[in-house]
Amino acid sequence: MRLVTPEALALAPGWRRRSDDGETDAGIGLADGTRLDPGAGDVVLNRTVLGAVPQFARARAADRSYALAEMHALLLCWLADLPARVVNVASPRGLAGAERSLAEWLVLAHRAGFAARGMAAVGDGRRAARPGWLAHAPAGGGLLAPGEPVPRPALAGRVPLLLLEPLPAPPTRLVVVGGRVVPAMPEAVATCCRRLAAAAGVELLEIHCVPRDGAPPVFAAATVLPELDGEAAAAVADHLSAQLRAVRGAA
Repeated sequence: MRLVTPEALALAPGWRRRSDDGETDAGIGLADGTRLDPGAGDVVLNRTVLGAVPQFARARAADRSYALAEMHALLLCWLADLPARVVNVASPRGLAGAERSLAEWLVLAHRAGFAARGMAAVGDGRRAARPGWLAHAPAGGGLLAPGEPVPRPALAGRVPLLLLEPLPAPPTRLVVVGGRVVPAMPEAVATCCRRLAAAAGVELLEIHCVPRDGAPPVFAAATVLPELDGEAAAAVADHLSAQLRAVRGAA
């Protein structure tokens, strides 16, 4: 077993990648002399997040942004060359799996069988016509993700707001690992979780929802980068062990 951080990959002094007639030759030489070749690993747990390129820390903001985009592309290309047994496959929208806005997760969750939480975007906070809904300033410069809460939307002025239907109860945190859902849930809830992970194209997914007796669970949020502790960490270890046994058995 080997842990390799995104910073170690970004600071690697040696990179090699060549593609010719469908044949790919790639590898990374880390600063400590370790060689990482895509075909050498048996099973990979991918939780890569690259927030900065350390060697460009003192460069201008525009240069840092450009270097980060180039390193993201390079890492994405290398991760795509990893063997088939990868838990979570890299995506152009996220190195550890496709990142989505809350609006996109709500759509996927509804298709997976969840009772999706109501959401609305308004261009003028003074005209918010959803009494009892929770108002948020948009995050990231768009109206697809909620940012800071706005306690009194009528006083927010002529600004865009994101409105969310309140949840019927505090959400429960669940983690999908392969086909397993932890902590254990009724089969109706677990089925929705497995369907959502499959629709998102990942094996590892954290889901926040409100389970209900006799009714579909209410979806609240999801992330491809769950916290791994306690039962979730043990489930991941079991899943990786099973994948490794399958690889070694096939060999």
